[in-house]
Amino acid sequence: MSGQVRESSIAYKDVVRTKPSHFTMPTWVLLIFLCVVFYVLKSFIYLKDEKRHGK
Repeated sequence: MSGQVRESSIAYKDVVRTKPSHFTMPTWVLLIFLCVVFYVLKSFIYLKDEKRHGK
């Protein structure tokens, strides 16, 4: 096995980079945005009920 060359089935040689005109952003920006969106949705969905608050 020491003399054999294997080709990876995972790696793709012809990777195409994104064009500079396409919108890109870092992953952390997306995570912060999603957290804010989920918090806003939670605040709209969760209705406070005085009888059940704290139970």
